[in-house]
Amino acid sequence: MALFTVMFKRNALKLAGMAISASLLISCATPNGSGGSTTGPENTFEVKSERLTDCAQEIGKLQIMGNRTSQFSTAIVSPGAFKHNYKVITIDTTAMGAGTLYISGKLSSGSQGSFALMGATPGYPCSGESSPAYSEATNQEPGSHFELKHTFAKGTVYRLLSEGSWHDTEGTSNAVSWTIRVAP
Repeated sequence: MALFTVMFKRNALKLAGMAISASLLISCATPNGSGGSTTGPENTFEVKSERLTDCAQEIGKLQIMGNRTSQFSTAIVSPGAFKHNYKVITIDTTAMGAGTLYISGKLSSGSQGSFALMGATPGYPCSGESSPAYSEATNQEPGSHFELKHTFAKGTVYRLLSEGSWHDTEGTSNAVSWTIRVAP
C-alpha cells in the first residue's frame, strides 16, 4: 500500500552530450507482511540536481526513518570506455540503529549498468577503476534484477552510485527501478 507518491519530470537533461528525458517516481510504502500498518515517521526523498565533480551528479537524497520501503526510478547513461558518469543518490540511515540496508534494482532495456554502495564521501574518479565499495553489482545486463546489501552497526550516510556500462556505446541510456529498505 503506497503512503505517498511524488512524480518529478525533467526534460532535456544533458548527459554525455545528448538530450534525454529523465523521470523520477518515488513512493514510500509499508513493508510487506505488515498488515498495512507501520509505526514511526515516513521516509522522505528530496529530488536534487547538484554537480559533485566533473563526473558525478547527485540526483536525490533518501532519508530512511524506519521500517518502510521506498521505490523510485532513475536513468543511467553509458560514459564511454574507461570513463565515469555517476548518478548519485544519498541514502541517510542516521535515524536508524543497527540494521541491514537492502537495495534492489531492475534494469529496463538499453545499456548495461554498474552500481555501487559507497561511504558518504567516496572518491569519484573520472576514469579507470572506482573506489572500493561496501557492495556492488557491475556489468548488469538489460532486464536483470540485482541486489546490494550492507549490514551496519549504527546508521550513517551512504552514496548509491549508478552508471551505464563501459562496454556500451557512449550515450546509450537505460532506466533503473529501485526498491530500498532497512531491516532492523
